[in-house]
Amino acid sequence: MKRFYKTMALVSLLGISNFSYGTFHGARAGWTPLHDVAYEGNVRSVRGFLDFGANMNVDVQDNYGNTPLHCAIFGRQIEVVKVLLAAQADINAQNSEGRTPLHIAVEGRQIEIAKVLLIVGANKNIADNERYLPRDFVRKGTLGHLLRVV
Repeated sequence: MKRFYKTMALVSLLGISNFSYGTFHGARAGWTPLHDVAYEGNVRSVRGFLDFGANMNVDVQDNYGNTPLHCAIFGRQIEVVKVLLAAQADINAQNSEGRTPLHIAVEGRQIEIAKVLLIVGANKNIADNERYLPRDFVRKGTLGHLLRVV
């Protein structure tokens, strides 16, 4: 991992904007370093990439349309979610399945993250590609109390 951060520091210093972490690291389909540290919950690195890093776009998408915000939610990283939202991440970004961060949070039964998304202004009326709203995932599961929020 130390080698990775040294490489990314060099990429940043050189101002390389089209650097693909996926081809460098053989990582998850098209993930950038920001996707990776968001999923892992490394708040310090997320802040570093957003403040200084390699021309990072907070809404960069992987091969499946997932943004770092989606990845932070997949990884159950509420503090990273807050950092990305403070950096103006698109709270309603849809991945290739049409799922927003709120869909991911509700489907993953992540109540606290869902609450944060809703407080910040997530649109709870966006349907995914199969026409499911986030609240439909609540009905499929056992989180009836979340229906009051969603």
